[in-house]
Amino acid sequence: MLANVTKVNVILESDPKVKATVSIQMDGVFLVRGIEVIGPDGDLRVKFPDTASSTFEDPSRKVHEHLTELILAEYHKKVAEESGQDRSPDRSEGDRAEP
Repeated sequence: MLANVTKVNVILESDPKVKATVSIQMDGVFLVRGIEVIGPDGDLRVKFPDTASSTFEDPSRKVHEHLTELILAEYHKKVAEESGQDRSPDRSEGDRAEP
């Protein structure tokens, strides 16, 4: 069973290589900081921190895929908010995001 993600904090960065720094909280208690959204806009990736070696490494595949989808959705939401748009880039014209 996957942990329930209870909070996602996205901070947009001005660095062209690091698009955003993300923190997530799971089940209201487990916090992961230092996650980065990286890469060009057409090929965004998520890097997870590995505190043991101070390098970035992926956690288990299932958790990685779940968190990647969630983090990229929140990243696109934050970019839309910052640019004054009310929908994410992959939504169709008739599918507006809720305020």
